[in-house]
Amino acid sequence: MARTAFIAFAGFFVGSVVTASIAYTAREDLPNLVEPAPPLPALKPSTVLALPLRPEELSDDGHMVAEHVVTPETSIRVPAPDVQVPMEKPQRQIAAAGFVPTGPLFRPRLPARVSTPAPVPVDKTLNREPDHDHATDAHVPAANEPLARLRERLAAIAPTVPADEIEPETPAAGVDTPETQAGAVPAWKRYAAITPPTMGRPLIAVVLDDIGLSQFRADRVIALPAPITVSILPYGNNAARVAVQAREAGHEIMVHLPMEPMNLASNNPGPNALLTSQDRAEIERRIDINLSRFDGYVGVNNHMGSRFTASEKSLTYVMAKLKDRGLLFLDSVTSERSVAFRVAGQLGVPATRRDIFIDSKNDSRFIRRQLQRAEDIARKRGAVVAIGHPYPATLSALREWLPSLSARGFVLVPISAITAMRLAG
Repeated sequence: MARTAFIAFAGFFVGSVVTASIAYTAREDLPNLVEPAPPLPALKPSTVLALPLRPEELSDDGHMVAEHVVTPETSIRVPAPDVQVPMEKPQRQIAAAGFVPTGPLFRPRLPARVSTPAPVPVDKTLNREPDHDHATDAHVPAANEPLARLRERLAAIAPTVPADEIEPETPAAGVDTPETQAGAVPAWKRYAAITPPTMGRPLIAVVLDDIGLSQFRADRVIALPAPITVSILPYGNNAARVAVQAREAGHEIMVHLPMEPMNLASNNPGPNALLTSQDRAEIERRIDINLSRFDGYVGVNNHMGSRFTASEKSLTYVMAKLKDRGLLFLDSVTSERSVAFRVAGQLGVPATRRDIFIDSKNDSRFIRRQLQRAEDIARKRGAVVAIGHPYPATLSALREWLPSLSARGFVLVPISAITAMRLAG
C-alpha cells in the first residue's frame, strides 16, 4: 500500500515538473510568434483632449468660448504612467498584435495604490481656452498638491508691499484679514507685487485673463520676461498651483470672478458664476467659494459679466464682500453699460477700469497695433490698464514688447499700483 502511494506521488511530481517546463518553454518562445513591438509610449496623466478654437469663436465679452468642447462623456482619457498596469514582454507583444491576453500566464502585476485628483466637471457649453498645440502640448496639470501645502508655500513668500506702506504688525500672509480690522494692512496692499520707481514716467499695467485652465499656457504666462498681473479662473483644475508659481515669479495675481454675460445660453461663464437672478445670500455664498480656491490675490476682475456688471443691485452685494476682505476691483468693462466702477467707488472699494483690450482679435498684427495704442494712452493719461488673454499670438508679442518698455520711457507696474495712483487722484 505504501509502495503504491509512493509510486503515485512520484508520478504526480514528475508530471508537474514536465508541465511547468513546457509552460516555461512556451512562455520563452512566445515572443517569436509575433513581430517585435515598439515600447509603449509614455502616457500623460488623465486629460481631456479638446479641439482648437478659431479666432472668431470669441464672445462679445472678449473672452474665449468653445463651441466644440469635448465633454467628459465624449472625451478621450488616458491613465497616468504610475497607474498603468505593467505588462510582461510576451504580453506586450501579443497585445500589440491585436490579441487579448488572458489566463494566469498574463496576469498583470498591479502597482501600489495611488490617488489622482478628480477633474472639475466640464459643462458642455463651458468656456475654455483654445488648445492650438494639443498634439505636442505638455499642458496636462500635474496632481494637485494639498491646498494646505500650497498655502504654506504662499506664506513663505515675503510680502511685496513697499516698506513705507507696511504697518508694524503686518498680518501673516495667506490670511484674508478684513480692512476694517484695526491695524490691518488690506489684502490689496499686503499681496501687491513690487512696484519699481516711477519717477513721473507713464505707467502700464498688463493683465492677462482666463489663466488656470491650461498649465501649458500658464507656464508660458509665468515665464514672460517682466512681471505682469495674472488673473486666475477659480474653477481651473490647477488654480492653487498656478497662483503659487505666479507669485514666486514676481507676478501679481487676481481672481477672475465668473459673472453672468448678456447671452448666458451661448456664453457659459463657468461653475459658481454670479447671476443677476440670485439673491444676496446666494451671491455671497458663490463669492466665498470662488475666493477660497487659492490665496495671495490683491482683488478680482469680472470674467464675462456684461449683464451682471450692469446690475447696480447685484454689484452692491459683491462690493460689500470685497470691502470686508480688503480687496480691489478691476472693471474689465465688457459692456458700455457697466456700473461696476461707480458702485465700487460709492462703497469705498479701491477700483480701476480697463482702458484697452489688446487681443479682442486673435491676430498678431492687430495685437501689436493695440500695444502701440496702449503706449499712446499711457502717454496721454499717465497710466493705462491693458487686458489680454493667453493666446500664442499675444504671448509672442508680449515677449518682444515688455523688455523694451523701460528704454522707451514707460514703467511696467502691477494693477495695484495704478489703482493706488488713481485713488490718490
